[in-house]
Amino acid sequence: MNWRTGRHELRDPEPIRSLWRPAPEPGVLARRPQRFFEGLDGGFRLLRFAPALTVGLALIVFTLWALALAALGSAVVWASAGLLAEVFADPDATAGFAVITQVGALVASLTALSLVHLLAGVTAVGTRAAFDSERMTLKQGWAALRGVRLRLVLTTVLLFALHLGALIALSAPALLLAGLGSGTGSAIVLLLGVFGWLAFTVYFGIRTAFVGCVISHEQATVGQAFRRSWRLTRHGFWRTAGQLVLGYALSNQLVSIVITPIIIIVYVALIIVSLTMLSTASVTAFGAIALTLVALVTVFVTLAATAALFAYLAGLVSVVYFDRLMRTEGYDLILLREAERRAAR
Repeated sequence: MNWRTGRHELRDPEPIRSLWRPAPEPGVLARRPQRFFEGLDGGFRLLRFAPALTVGLALIVFTLWALALAALGSAVVWASAGLLAEVFADPDATAGFAVITQVGALVASLTALSLVHLLAGVTAVGTRAAFDSERMTLKQGWAALRGVRLRLVLTTVLLFALHLGALIALSAPALLLAGLGSGTGSAIVLLLGVFGWLAFTVYFGIRTAFVGCVISHEQATVGQAFRRSWRLTRHGFWRTAGQLVLGYALSNQLVSIVITPIIIIVYVALIIVSLTMLSTASVTAFGAIALTLVALVTVFVTLAATAALFAYLAGLVSVVYFDRLMRTEGYDLILLREAERRAAR
């Protein structure tokens, strides 16, 4: 019976039965939809399985990012040295400057999440290989992105500009009120604008989370990748949001747990050395050197921990991306079929 036409037809000849073959070997990542916490664990699996591709790339990217921020900050301080001296001379201005600095640090940390798209685009290639337990190096992953590297960089710059533009647009009313002399109203409007920007950043970041993965895995253009990510996150939005937000929060806490004991150990070791092995006359000079060493160790440890954090986030995004493909488009069947063909060969 042809169920489309409702008529009987001659059936095909009896198919030749294939010989029994064992099931394909399981990969580092399961070829099936991931449970909620399995997706969170998938990012750690990728870190352990392909550290060169994940942590190595993140360390390179964030070293360049830190150098760029340091150069920008030095230029701003040098250009506004006189203004800063006047600000620090006034206690009220100093308190306001501290608030602005904290808000700026928050903005810098959140806008840096745009780099996850570049990292996730590269990590998606290694994630696809991890389903078949094929370890991919950084060189192999970068070579596999031939033809889409510029798109990934362009996407990162575009998303960074969008988030920064949203912040400027939401902060413009507060700046206008400050120019009119309304300090209290300006502070309230600025606070509301920052909260609105945070909400926009979280929502827009989740809806566009798979842009880098789509570009690298599906060889899509930037516009196609944005539309594709928006469709993939339409269904299962809260599940995707929960995995990404919870993964970001847990990894942040883990980084803090790792960094704090190291800094304390270094600081205590320097104090012990200054008290037991140095004379009174050299303690002052050693104090300056010790503070410099603590600052350098803090910078390097923070940079390495941040690179590991963003490498995990990139791996988590790529794992959740493939999970969405399995749940919405049956991509797990494609993975299984390819594995069976590979085992047959």
